[in-house]
Amino acid sequence: MLAEMRDLALDFLWSQEGQGTVPDNLNEWFKNMRLKKPERIFPYLVEASENIENYYTLSPDATDPDLAVLEVADFQKGDNLRLPFNQPSGSQSPALGPVIKRTYATGKGAGPTPKIQASTLKSFENLAQEDRPWSPFFQSAWQTFTRPKLFIATKGETLIAESKQNAYSLAVENISERQTVFLAFKDDQGRLPGEYPEYLQYLQEILAQTKYATKAIPPVENGLCSLSSEHEITVFPNALPGAGINIANIDRPGAFPGITKENAALGYALSLDSADLLYIYKNHVSKLFIATIAGDRALIIPRTQISGNVRQRFFKQVQELIQTENRVEMREDRLMRLLGNEQAVTSMDILWANFGQKIENLQGSITDILPSRLRKITEVNDRFNSEISHLIFPMYKMYDFDLTLNWLSELLKRPGGNKAKSVNASRRLFQFKKNLAASIYHGNRSPDAPFWSDIFVTAQWYLNQAIEDGNAWNLLNEGYSTKTNKPYWTFAGWIRHLSQFIHYLRELEVFPMPESIYQPNSELLKPYFGQKSGIDTDQKAFAFLVGVLYGKVMQVQGAKGVNVGANALTWLRRLTLTGEDLPDFYCKVREKLLTYETESSGDVREVLQEVGYLGTKIGDAFDIPQTTTCYFLLLGQSVAVQVLPSGSRNEE
Repeated sequence: MLAEMRDLALDFLWSQEGQGTVPDNLNEWFKNMRLKKPERIFPYLVEASENIENYYTLSPDATDPDLAVLEVADFQKGDNLRLPFNQPSGSQSPALGPVIKRTYATGKGAGPTPKIQASTLKSFENLAQEDRPWSPFFQSAWQTFTRPKLFIATKGETLIAESKQNAYSLAVENISERQTVFLAFKDDQGRLPGEYPEYLQYLQEILAQTKYATKAIPPVENGLCSLSSEHEITVFPNALPGAGINIANIDRPGAFPGITKENAALGYALSLDSADLLYIYKNHVSKLFIATIAGDRALIIPRTQISGNVRQRFFKQVQELIQTENRVEMREDRLMRLLGNEQAVTSMDILWANFGQKIENLQGSITDILPSRLRKITEVNDRFNSEISHLIFPMYKMYDFDLTLNWLSELLKRPGGNKAKSVNASRRLFQFKKNLAASIYHGNRSPDAPFWSDIFVTAQWYLNQAIEDGNAWNLLNEGYSTKTNKPYWTFAGWIRHLSQFIHYLRELEVFPMPESIYQPNSELLKPYFGQKSGIDTDQKAFAFLVGVLYGKVMQVQGAKGVNVGANALTWLRRLTLTGEDLPDFYCKVREKLLTYETESSGDVREVLQEVGYLGTKIGDAFDIPQTTTCYFLLLGQSVAVQVLPSGSRNEE
């Protein structure tokens, strides 16, 4: 995984700086560029400045040795090279050089704080006295920043420093802007820090020490790079977190492929080249491959071929996609399709973590996803979105199937608003979605027991909501608003989406296809069966049809104003019924049908006849498990008004 990150960083650098034929070994090209043209590589090793609109400069006045001049300029293309910035390692650390972020926070005022201002000036003074190539530069910057008077060019006003003040502190205090800006040193010739070769030399040395080393974890001489296998070189054990890839649980077995518990404990030491490439990946490349997968933010890491030309073609396609597709959901799905169809990609990994200043707190990963599998999923998705239908599937679709699998979050979301907020954000639900995604992306069989256990958590939330509402409508109908022309979730709609999802998993070989299918005698019922229904045994058919009749009872009770939450819904015993309970459950349903004289309907009698035939055939052998029993009962209930609508065929 880290090797792929490094390779993507090299592909990115070539796309920005390369010329001529793409070499297959970009690592050698990078080393050569670093040695001969370091100024071309350096801008990628400092922080991005795309959110900076203006910058201010402090320069020495040409005639008054006590006066510094504060000026403002628009941040133009190329100014990031003249104003290289990198955040110091600690929140209270002094600035690394005279390119400083001036900030403002309501209630706190302008920053840096006086304490950090003082430590910054002390650091500049020390650097000026070190007798290093960059010492004269820091001497000039320190002398300018500590001058006792400040001329603000935009106001034509001169300020005189009081005790413990100087031009630097006056500038921080008197810049009027509330957004973050740069404050930088400018010499008497108009040069900015990035135009000093000595300053760039200083930054290259100090950044390695600042980013990849600490007092507790210093560089190691004559070491081995764990990524490139180069030996007898200086390595940095703290390089990964310094590069912004700070996986807190890095030593958990299997958490981060490529890093074992043993070498993580010793420190995953990297050479400066490897560390810088991972830094470039984190700050310039990873954002191209961050997407929402199965409902949570994730990093997609493609593994590519050796051929430099093929890799560059792929990388440029990714860049063009990001630049031209503004719709986030469409962009992410198209990225996944590109990964499945591009010959440069041999496999890919998905990493769920927190993404901000660092990639950290790894939550899970899926490795070695093959492009051929993505193409298979795409083919099945396209068929489900356009061709595959069935009477037990939803009439009003809440989502389309896509490669990101974000619709899993829609399907598995527990209803209830704020009451369900914590359970919808739970680690258990995240893990369930990740396991389902792994089964789909790999084509592995998913174990039945864990699947149904988590599915029924969502079912229970829908049932609890129905019991509280006491309204039969959501139990029997899909939701569709004629005002907004959009569907919405109901219990019946959710069950029908679940039935479609289960067949989707069969098509992807995550669940096995039924070997035999129950064929009803009733012409009325035949369209509701078949392979897509999954009703492959007599007992499942019995549960499904009893569910249809149960739905009819609720439909009648709802029409009569009966609170189904206190009546028919209690028969489900909060979804704990098993096959052994089905005969008694059927008797309750039949009793209500007789009470309401519903059996006068010819369609109801036809369903009852099919149930009677099945009951005789099954006898005492009702032994299907709880989840199977309840699922097919609920599935029958969800299509009850479709099978037996109000005003259906009456007795002649």
